[in-house]
Amino acid sequence: MKETIDTCFAGNGVVCGLDVHVNTDCSIEVTEGTVILPDGTILHTPQKKFRYYVKPLPAGNDNGETTTNNSQAVSQFMLAYLKLDKLDPKHMEFLQLAADGAAPDTVDSLKQQHPDDIPERNLNRDKIILLLALPGNEESGPDLYWILVTRNAMARAAGIEAPKEDDDQSLFSKAFSPDDIDIAAVDSFLRPVLQLPLLTIPRFGYRKLAIVNPAIGLKESNLQPPFQTVTTYEQIFFEYKGIIDDYMQEFRDALKLLHDLFGPLLSHKGAATLELYRKILVLKLNAFYEEGLHLYYIQYVYDWLRDLTTAYNELVLKLNGYRGKCTCTDLTAQDSKGLVVLLGPVLGGRTTYQPLIFRDLAIIAERDAAIREVRCMHWRMMVMIRTFDLPFLQLDKALAYTNQAIEEKLDSTDYWESLVNPDDNDEVKNLPIKLTPTRSSAGLLGKTAIPYYYPLDSNSIYSVHQFWDYETTVLRRTDTLLSYNAYSGDEDKSSTDVVNDSYSTRPEVLMPLAFNFEPMHWLRVEGHMGKTIALNGDSKTFYLVGFDLGKYLLEYNLCVDVIAVMINSATTLAQLQYLPGLEHRPAMQQGQTLVLIFTDNDEQIELNECSKTDRAEIKGYTVVADFFLPYRFGCCPVTSIDYYTLNPQPINRG
Repeated sequence: MKETIDTCFAGNGVVCGLDVHVNTDCSIEVTEGTVILPDGTILHTPQKKFRYYVKPLPAGNDNGETTTNNSQAVSQFMLAYLKLDKLDPKHMEFLQLAADGAAPDTVDSLKQQHPDDIPERNLNRDKIILLLALPGNEESGPDLYWILVTRNAMARAAGIEAPKEDDDQSLFSKAFSPDDIDIAAVDSFLRPVLQLPLLTIPRFGYRKLAIVNPAIGLKESNLQPPFQTVTTYEQIFFEYKGIIDDYMQEFRDALKLLHDLFGPLLSHKGAATLELYRKILVLKLNAFYEEGLHLYYIQYVYDWLRDLTTAYNELVLKLNGYRGKCTCTDLTAQDSKGLVVLLGPVLGGRTTYQPLIFRDLAIIAERDAAIREVRCMHWRMMVMIRTFDLPFLQLDKALAYTNQAIEEKLDSTDYWESLVNPDDNDEVKNLPIKLTPTRSSAGLLGKTAIPYYYPLDSNSIYSVHQFWDYETTVLRRTDTLLSYNAYSGDEDKSSTDVVNDSYSTRPEVLMPLAFNFEPMHWLRVEGHMGKTIALNGDSKTFYLVGFDLGKYLLEYNLCVDVIAVMINSATTLAQLQYLPGLEHRPAMQQGQTLVLIFTDNDEQIELNECSKTDRAEIKGYTVVADFFLPYRFGCCPVTSIDYYTLNPQPINRG
């Protein structure tokens, strides 16, 4: 069995047999075989031998008279298929093959009879044969016709540049030569995935901070250390904002192209729904800016775009071999409806199933399971867009005009928000800090822990854990995925209470550090952003209000250093430049250092997107950013900076 995979150049449906050969007498022979047409019709055709072709109808013959082999209907269909107004009388783009016994005045021989006839060399090298099925009567089924088409005509119909010079000695236009064929252009048409860009989000520090002269831009000769001039959080914030704002448009453009090319394959929900998700992407970012609070979450916005980039790139690699749509469906003329199976080039003495220019350049996308996987990966990306949120940020208000399901109203973010003590003037005080085992970001996204900023719900179809990893979803083991957003329930409360809505109750998910985590030896540090830092007098130590991180690290026997560095606009020293390797990453390893950035005073950040007030967006002594060092700071301290070490409080066994 041979599956044809391209709906315009290699046909569609399934073919067994039907190999095409050119005999020594220039007749074209098609072996017997079975074909399944695109509409599911199964046909068996006997062996065919053609020595003649149907003479083209005279120009202006539109009187509707029935001609041999119904050539009027064939001509109308082929003109629409090839996007032609009419045949070139000198270089006709297609010919209908005729069986023996046709009226002599309606056919001509394929064999060269005199110098003005078709040159044999061109017939053997620049033709493609296709099987055309036009509607017939209900009893006999469709009417079948065998058509020779030039490669030039196929190329031009597909928008691929064809040779502009013609061979006046040939009935057909000049055959392709190697110099004429742009393999990349043809391959891009056969595999639309090649039209999709692979994306990379810019690295923090290299949009503005590391650029010496903005007019020159990103050049090796125009770089300085990115933290060399950083003395305020505002500089860090606007570096992230610049990257996010620029990259958001790039990502949206790539997402739109993905949906234009593969929308019908990826989702049954239609173009309007896919457009809605692209709008939600921007609406959530705008809601974050317009609120003007919790601006320290901007690192998580950056991480969100980094996740989406990974999800997009992984999906693109899975789309090789798929055609999102068929341009044949653009035929609108009532008389031009038909089904085409392209059998391949006409080659003397060889099978037609060769990896030639208009056939089999794309692998067969195949199998129902593969389609389910790409749909799952695409929906994961859409849910990542839809659900991105953080405690007290309430970005779900960006979905207010959409049809939200009832289960979206309560999720893990609502649970964390319920922990607030009304008497405290600190929203995040009671949020736990967790180090969740994960894999390196160099691996597949679905094999990593689900980030903190995707609220999870045990029964919502809009909860990303349902689609995070295709294999886990198929095996119905989504409750084994690790995430900050797993929490213990309360048996004394109703099953519908948010406290009992965790997606998992498995001990190894609720307390993963108490189980073997060697396969996932990286650690996501989450829950610390926005917490208040308290300094211990002159001891140069600190602790986080509301959560004893030092005790947590000791209890779980983790080798992680934690330091806090103050940035102060009144200080001219840019301290962060003395920490080589300082980088914001989604996860860290044991033996490395978590660096918490805080300010000593309230800081106001002026955003064009939000209303102007005297309210400080950033409170003093608040964790506003985190970075990692690829080594233990305690072993290699830097004395030229002003830093504070985490105070590990002794464990009281009572």
